[in-house]
Amino acid sequence: MHRRRLLTALVGMPLMLVLAYRGGWAWFGAVLFLHLLAATEARRLLRGLTWPVPAATLYGGAVLTELGSYLRGEEGYYLAGLAVFVLFVACFLVFYPRYRLGHLAGAFWITAYLGLFSFLILLRQTYDWAFLFAVLLVTWANDTAAYYVGRKCGRHRLAPQISPQKTWEGAVAGLLAAGVVGAAVAYSGERRWEIGLGLALLVAAVGQAGDLWESALKREAGIKDTGRLLPGHGGILDRFDSLLFAAPLAYYLARWLGPLVG
Repeated sequence: MHRRRLLTALVGMPLMLVLAYRGGWAWFGAVLFLHLLAATEARRLLRGLTWPVPAATLYGGAVLTELGSYLRGEEGYYLAGLAVFVLFVACFLVFYPRYRLGHLAGAFWITAYLGLFSFLILLRQTYDWAFLFAVLLVTWANDTAAYYVGRKCGRHRLAPQISPQKTWEGAVAGLLAAGVVGAAVAYSGERRWEIGLGLALLVAAVGQAGDLWESALKREAGIKDTGRLLPGHGGILDRFDSLLFAAPLAYYLARWLGPLVG
């Protein structure tokens, strides 16, 4: 398991960094591809929750949010959210009573959650590749340290009702690793290291909340992993759950802090 996890990371992480550096259609295509794969995994979650919904809502939501974000930036992201809402309403009216309102409402929230992939595009478009790199590296450091320290040294469970394997020791180690990376990136970019440290801690903490959120969804659905595409990691959502929460926070923190970050 550990070897497969390491090999997946050694292939996947450099590939993501290369595509993020290139930006443009290459990065848009990569993010859309990940979003579509995550939508397929979300269908498995929804089946586990016994919430049958049209596949078009999940896949249509992926195309709308990513394309809107790429073409129109933040405005396009919000417009796409409105379009996704209209899509769900149309499905309810056209197929009524095949799809129950409660099921569609739950699926809408899942679709909105997957829509957070768009912030990977917004980060690249609004700032630059270096800031996106920093967000990716901080999140990966957080995930990696939390996983390995938790497995080796974890004794105190963080949220036993949600994910019994996550521990306080792992969570603290993840925050420390993220803080070190954030401070180092800021210092190397001639920014104040203490600001990099603080931002990294915030982003990492929210990323850990994203990890717990996805674990709670899986527990509700009665599944262990959302998929098996990534050896040692599980599915796309299992690997990107932290980043889906971390990226929006990083985006808005950079906007609010302005010159201190960008």
